[in-house]
Amino acid sequence: MRPRATTARLGFVVAACLSLIAAACGSSKSSSASTAGTPTTTAAPTATTAASTAATTAATTQATTAATTAAPSTAPAAAAFKVPTDKCPADATQPLAAGAPIKIGFIGPQTGPLAGFGVIGQGMKVYFDKINKEQGGIDGHQIEVVTKDDAYDPAKSAPAVQEALQGDKIFASVFQIGTPNVAGTRQLHADACVPQALVGSGFPAWGDPAHFPWTTGGIPSYTVEAKVWVQFIKQKFPDAKKVAILSFNNDFGKTYKTTLDKELPAAGYQIVADVAHEGTSDLSNEVTQLLAGAPDVIIGGTTATFCTNLINLARQGGFTGPILNSYTCQSIQQYMVPAGAAAANVYTLVVAKDPSDPAYANDAAVKQYIADVGTYGGGIDAKIGNVFTGYNAGFFTVDALTRAAKMDGGLTRANLMNAFWSFNLVGPIAIGGIGRVDGVTDAYIAEYGVMAEYDPAGQTYKVADGVKIDVEGQGGVYSG
Repeated sequence: MRPRATTARLGFVVAACLSLIAAACGSSKSSSASTAGTPTTTAAPTATTAASTAATTAATTQATTAATTAAPSTAPAAAAFKVPTDKCPADATQPLAAGAPIKIGFIGPQTGPLAGFGVIGQGMKVYFDKINKEQGGIDGHQIEVVTKDDAYDPAKSAPAVQEALQGDKIFASVFQIGTPNVAGTRQLHADACVPQALVGSGFPAWGDPAHFPWTTGGIPSYTVEAKVWVQFIKQKFPDAKKVAILSFNNDFGKTYKTTLDKELPAAGYQIVADVAHEGTSDLSNEVTQLLAGAPDVIIGGTTATFCTNLINLARQGGFTGPILNSYTCQSIQQYMVPAGAAAANVYTLVVAKDPSDPAYANDAAVKQYIADVGTYGGGIDAKIGNVFTGYNAGFFTVDALTRAAKMDGGLTRANLMNAFWSFNLVGPIAIGGIGRVDGVTDAYIAEYGVMAEYDPAGQTYKVADGVKIDVEGQGGVYSG
């Protein structure tokens, strides 16, 4: 199979595709929260070869993140969306007591096969401790992280959330991990009127302010990602005919599977294997089934160490073709380095700077992050991408808290939720784009990435040679 070397045409085709994908991600709903406008779909989004804009993007991102990391926005939010509070307990609209800590919950796996995501909470703590020490906290309040381990088991998520809500009295939950885990607990947050913000899941339903105003997403849509994969294969590997799919057997993996089962045949591909795996599998049997179909391309709609296992087992089985993995597997030190040379010819939608990637050695925001981990991290490894993910989530949370404290009524959970629905800034981890959301015409904060190949020798993603995907502002709101 011959990969196509020219990426300019690929960028054009992906742009045309994404102008339609954006409309599929969400649309305006006939409710007070969304009738102010429809998603912007008339102009094609920017999707160009990253090499042509690398210098501009790097300069802009470094300048912006250097400023914003040091001083998050302090201007009051002017959000059009206001979270309804008529059915909330009284304390949802009451300011946090003077001097009381702001307790931010992180509910995610500290144990089990996805425990690698557990360090996200540690990254948040680094940023919060920095703000506590250097700025005295937020509005006289110190910020604390309350961590609950659900082992990525939805059955354990509800008790963990209930304990955080009722026992620890958290002020908000940030970056909860797992599609089924978030889905099974968002009503608990809604009933308590406690923000479930920036969740670590790309399920499109998190952009639904009309029905679930207390939940917001924090990462790109899995549906959009899967559609990008199909167009990427079509242009990058024009000789490919047969595709094998591995997906996690839960709502996360099923989002990929459902989209691919529709989009691949429509684009003329034969799905030669469509295999789901459980969270307890070592993938031996599943990869054997994938390879039995003699695919030209393998797609991994899974996450964490399962991505590493897929790469290693496929190569051990003799497969040398391209593997496309979920962006949730982007962390170089956690999931790519362990695969060694087997990770050649592996592609992903890169959505964040990796602190171990030599391409960002001189990036101002990455240097600041590494310095902060050295000061406030208590010995944690700053090179782990998921620590940076948590640090970035902390940055956005501090921005929201700062703006909420300046709203009428002060620092209340309702004001904080309104602030979570009204971002417009660049985070330290961003490789491009703007973290923008308004809860009215745009309910998706992360809509930028670069399809890039991983280089095992350099332990880096070839972002400069990749294809930029920018659908900022075109996601609309979830339409079911």
